[in-house]
Amino acid sequence: MTTPEGRVKKLTNEVLDKLGCYRFMPVQRGFGPAGLDYFCCYNGRFFAVETKTAKKKLSPRQVVTAKVIATARGTVFVVRNLADLAWMQDVLFAGTNYGIIYDTLGSEELYGEFWCS
Repeated sequence: MTTPEGRVKKLTNEVLDKLGCYRFMPVQRGFGPAGLDYFCCYNGRFFAVETKTAKKKLSPRQVVTAKVIATARGTVFVVRNLADLAWMQDVLFAGTNYGIIYDTLGSEELYGEFWCS
């Protein structure tokens, strides 16, 4: 049986495949810098994706990682459902908004200047 987050990852994989994105899913073993679920490139643009279940938020360590990526002008998407995946596709197709964290459950208090709801 697939976990709820596993189902979100399956949908995410399907969308990334459809877009023709390069993607890397690191296996975290406690060595080296922290990461998110996916590191991707689409049309010359770097972005990272963290998948979560419907109401789960990023851990404090993941928030720090997302902010580091956004500071380097990468884009971070927190994906929980099909609507988040559609939003991700729209942003990628537009090719704008570098250095932003897209998270429907996020807040300016959590992500500061990098947050977009």
